[in-house]
Formats: sequence, C-alpha cells, structure tokens
Amino acid sequence: RGLIYQKDFVERANKLTSNNHLQIAGVFHSMYAITSQLSPTKEISSGIRSLEADTMRIRCYQSVTGTKFIVTAGPSQSEVSLDDFLLEVYNLYSDYVLKNPFYDLEQPIHN
Repeated sequence: RGLIYQKDFVERANKLTSNNHLQIAGVFHSMYAITSQLSPTKEISSGIRSLEADTMRIRCYQSVTGTKFIVTAGPSQSEVSLDDFLLEVYNLYSDYVLKNPFYDLEQPIHN
C-alpha cells in the first residue's frame, strides 16, 4: 500500500515534496507495524498512534480495513482535535471515495 492522497493546509518554510510525504508515511507505517508487536503483555497492541517532537506532532488513525490516515500538525494541537479531524477525514473518504464506482482501490486520489 502506498500514499493515495496528501494535502498541505498551511504554507511551510520548507515545502515538502511528494517524495517526502511518501517517506514520512513509509517510516510511520514501519514503526506502526513494529510497535504493534512490542506489547509486554499477551494483549495485542494497536501499534503507535502518535509521535511527538518539539516542533510537530504526527497522529494516525487506522480503519478496520487497515487503511491508515496520518496527519502532521503543530505541537499545540491536542490529540482529541487531531483524532476528531482524522475521523472526519475517514468518514469523508468512506462516503465520497469508496462509494464512487469509478475509483480503484489503492489508486491516488486527485482533487
């Protein structure tokens, strides 16, 4: 699976290329897969959902089908607001993309 859609909502000093977005998604997916196996108990771990640094935060929502929705935000954004945003994106994706008879799964979504 690959990156099927990305959008910048704010201007940055360092504009990320589509390759940068693919790298971020790939690294986060790898960390997600590894951390889902690291639970010290017999419980199945849900994997990494959030990554924080001084200047940014990455938050992830994984749907039941395994599709991951990832958002990068400033450190001041709360987990609750990011979770609400990701759930709204998932709902829009479910309603408008998956119900489109002309959309092929795993293909890039164009504006």
